[in-house]
Amino acid sequence: MKIKKKNILILGASSGIGIETVKKFILNGWNVTAHYNSNNKKLKLLQKKYKFDLFKFNFSKIGNLEKYLKRKNNFFKKF
Repeated sequence: MKIKKKNILILGASSGIGIETVKKFILNGWNVTAHYNSNNKKLKLLQKKYKFDLFKFNFSKIGNLEKYLKRKNNFFKKF
């Protein structure tokens, strides 16, 4: 029987606690998608060591979120 990996979207993952949370979940076998607003330098460096997805979105423009989610529907079906 194959065990299905769990998926997680980590918001605010670009530094500090967020980036450490990304590492922790990756090391525990999760499929991780890391959210960032504008600065993804540390996440890009981390992607050289680990496989995970990036998700860029500015939540201060929340009015655009519904439109964005409709366009990216397939992306979010894994959560």
